[in-house]
Amino acid sequence: AFGLMPQPQPEGVHRLSVQPGSGADNTAIGDLDLPEDAWVSLVIRGGQLVPVQASTTLHAGDETLVLADDDQDGDLAALFTSRG
Repeated sequence: AFGLMPQPQPEGVHRLSVQPGSGADNTAIGDLDLPEDAWVSLVIRGGQLVPVQASTTLHAGDETLVLADDDQDGDLAALFTSRG
């Protein structure tokens, strides 16, 4: 409305757990190597919601909801899965 073009929005929702030793483990959300147009919308740690800010650091065991297109699933899995 109001003559503004809407921003393209990701079409998929991905529930990802932060694995120990993954690229997301001990990394601030703002420093994550997320695919373009993907963003973390929710973080749950120990059953509690954690404020999602660029400075929020993810830890192993955190549950996240990431909005991203479905074709980015592999890139997201690589970021949140242990490299070991």
